[in-house]
Amino acid sequence: MPEKDKNKTNLTKEKLLTILEGIKSVRIGVVGDGCLDIYLDADMRLSELSRESPHFPLPIVRERIYLGGGTNVAVNARSLGISQVSMLTLIGKDWRGDCLMTKLNEEKVETQYILADRERITPAYCKPMRKGYSDTVYEDPRIDFENRVPLTEEQETGILSEIGKLSDNVDVIAVCDQFRYGIISERVRKELERLAITCKHTE
Repeated sequence: MPEKDKNKTNLTKEKLLTILEGIKSVRIGVVGDGCLDIYLDADMRLSELSRESPHFPLPIVRERIYLGGGTNVAVNARSLGISQVSMLTLIGKDWRGDCLMTKLNEEKVETQYILADRERITPAYCKPMRKGYSDTVYEDPRIDFENRVPLTEEQETGILSEIGKLSDNVDVIAVCDQFRYGIISERVRKELERLAITCKHTE
């Protein structure tokens, strides 16, 4: 059989629409990093030399905030029309955490499985975007808010407890964790693997 024939699928437009309609009733839980992508638009035509330092500051004229990481996965699932999407993550008790919760609530993503801890920070990538007299826009070095230490045993235990609650109330668990010290530690990964094996054997 020619190679091109092997790659053919029988997925028609009608079948795709049927699949998309069917998944609307699936309950999805997303386990992973809650993160913000923050764009700071600076108009350098407005900049004036600082009186405190020999620098021209970035005059921010617009701030754009989007959900990233695992929270972006949750929002994308909601955009497909899925009626129940739940997020499980661990955030800090900071302004970025408040903003993340507000954004999730606006997108109608369920947040009852989200934990907050003063010893953690809510991850964010802040991207200053400069523009001058031309239409050229370029990005300054990012300002990253990221946890640099592993989860504590107490934090892991809390996450494992919420995974147990989540698994009882969803049909599918999606995992998205991109940070070195995110919430998918070895203990958490093993529990997710156990759940996957258990579900496979009970089908």
